[in-house]
Amino acid sequence: MKNKRVTLIALSVAMVFVLIAGVGIGVKVHMDRQKQELRERQINYLKKHEKEIVDYIKEQNPRVTSVSIDWSQTNTGTIGNGLPQGSGEAIRVFGKFNNHNNSGWTIQMDLDKEHMPIMESMSLDSLSIGGKVYD
Repeated sequence: MKNKRVTLIALSVAMVFVLIAGVGIGVKVHMDRQKQELRERQINYLKKHEKEIVDYIKEQNPRVTSVSIDWSQTNTGTIGNGLPQGSGEAIRVFGKFNNHNNSGWTIQMDLDKEHMPIMESMSLDSLSIGGKVYD
């Protein structure tokens, strides 16, 4: 009788842990799906403004004649300001220019409250070939 009771309690506790773990996994999958959907929305928005991005990069240096964008590297993050919460969120877009395999550029844009890029905040972080600044 006592063994049955201990076994029943142990099984009940195990079921509670399995249930909690299942809910936790479900929440993580849902959050990952939301993140992926947001990333797709952001990239689709940026693709609609691709010409504006390309023109902006070309304007930064008259020797830049062609620009390609590597959408797979696009990422978001917190803008650093020395405080743990940062000063907002930004999206970074990367690519190459002048058909040079060793070239690279990076632009950054702030994100609005809906986590979408603010095109007017676009700024060039880097323009380089082989790790050296392209003047």
